[in-house]
Amino acid sequence: MRWLILLIIRMYWSIISSNRRRQCIFKTSCSHYVYDQTLELGFIAGLKAIQYRYRNCRGGYMCYLNPITQRPEMVLISGEVIHEEYIAKRLIKEFSD
Repeated sequence: MRWLILLIIRMYWSIISSNRRRQCIFKTSCSHYVYDQTLELGFIAGLKAIQYRYRNCRGGYMCYLNPITQRPEMVLISGEVIHEEYIAKRLIKEFSD
C-alpha cells in the first residue's frame, strides 16, 4: 500500500508546478515529508505523516523570538513548539526583518 501514497505524491509533483503549490510553513515541504516518511517507514507512517501535517501546516501558527536562546521558534496550531531548523526559511526571513 505504500506505493499508493508515493504514486499520488509523484502525480501531484508532476501535475501541479511548484510555483502553484501552497507554501509550507515547514522547512521540508509537506509532500516531501510525507513521501520520505512513507518511503523509509511504510504505509502507516505515511498516513500518520499526512495526518500530522494536515493538522499543523495551516494558519494559526505564531512565530516568536525565544527570549532565552534568541532564536526563532514557532507555535503550531496544535500547541507544539518547533525550533528554527524545522521552520521554512521564508518565515524566518520575514520574522527577522
